[in-house]
Amino acid sequence: MSIRARILLICGLILALASLTTYLIYARALDQAATEGLLAQSRAFFQQIVITRRWVALHGGVFVRKDPGIETNQYLLEIPGLVVDIQDTNGQTYTLRNPALVTRELSALAESQGNFYFHITSLELVNPNNAPDDFETQALQKFEQGKSETWQFEETGDERIFRYMAPLYVEKSCLRCHGWQGYEVGDVRGGISVSVMESKDSPLDSSLIIGWFLGGIITLGVLYWSLNAIIITPIQKLKAAADAISYGSYNQPILVKRSDEIGELANSFEDMREQVQEYTLSLEDKVQQRTLELQNHTDHLEELVADRTQELREAQEKLFRQEKLAVLGQLAGNVGHELRNPLGVITNAVHFLNMELSDVDSRTKEYLEMIGFEAKNAAKIVTDLLDFASIKASDRQSIPVDKIITESVEKTSISDGITFNAQIPGDLAPVWVDPLHITHVMNNM
Repeated sequence: MSIRARILLICGLILALASLTTYLIYARALDQAATEGLLAQSRAFFQQIVITRRWVALHGGVFVRKDPGIETNQYLLEIPGLVVDIQDTNGQTYTLRNPALVTRELSALAESQGNFYFHITSLELVNPNNAPDDFETQALQKFEQGKSETWQFEETGDERIFRYMAPLYVEKSCLRCHGWQGYEVGDVRGGISVSVMESKDSPLDSSLIIGWFLGGIITLGVLYWSLNAIIITPIQKLKAAADAISYGSYNQPILVKRSDEIGELANSFEDMREQVQEYTLSLEDKVQQRTLELQNHTDHLEELVADRTQELREAQEKLFRQEKLAVLGQLAGNVGHELRNPLGVITNAVHFLNMELSDVDSRTKEYLEMIGFEAKNAAKIVTDLLDFASIKASDRQSIPVDKIITESVEKTSISDGITFNAQIPGDLAPVWVDPLHITHVMNNM
């Protein structure tokens, strides 16, 4: 649900609640006013009846002409010393109407001509026709306790009746008819109840309700238009700017020129957009810079990989050569062991021939010396092969240079006619070498 629909719904609910509350308050006020009007009207009726009764009582009652339908009240005949019927000089009969009877007949007349009636009653009756109903009985009991008036509404079918009752106090004029009952002035003799029919015309007629409804619709429209202009439209602009930023467009400014909280929010949002734009541009520059640096590192890494690859290739070739040399060394060792014995035999045979053939010619002797010399060279070659096949770890020692040269010369056979002269400075520093390996080196020089 969009915010516009939510605001419209909320405004409608608030307006409906406010209208309902106002209606209930207004209806209650009208009902209270109607009740107070009925109460005032009933009080006025009661006072009018009381004044009428008082007037009748002050005159000792009223004699009315005894026409057809007018009968003598039998209950008045029971009052001692009370004259009920009289005749004038013309022989016309008149009968007495005391305040109670006048009240009852006025009530019957009012009921037949209008929307109200009244009833005089008491807890101690003279005329049973004036017996109280439940409401009147309870009211009379309350009057005995000191209450001055009471009222209530009663439902009778489709009609609603407002009932009011107030007490009648014994006055001096009342004792003519009721003195024999033991009453004194000031006692509660009874009461008069007034019943008024409530009007069926509702104070809230249809025109008022329609006007109320139209006013609510207009108020809702004005409220919605105001909220739409003040809140919804600026929020939609903010949303459009936020959507643009979410799609990567930071160039759309936020055009909400307000001085209220929404304007402050728009200004903050605009500041944020500018900062995001600046940060994005800065980030793009940094990305380009880091990309260039990464490319440089990649090129350098490729060079390092090429160098390491070349070194690995050379190490592999060196290892291959070492393996070949190891194989050759093993082969040379086997060959050396196989050739040493025959060479030893040849050397011994040459030595033996030199000893036995001392008087041979010079040419034979020359060949014998040549065979012996070559046999020694072959033996030396075999020895070198065996030394190559049995290469051991170096045992380096600190040895003076003159000692190395002297011992190497002493172990080397020098041909006739060759003189070896060594001039070695005595201040040479010792060297860190393997004695055996350095001797082979010197002999091969």
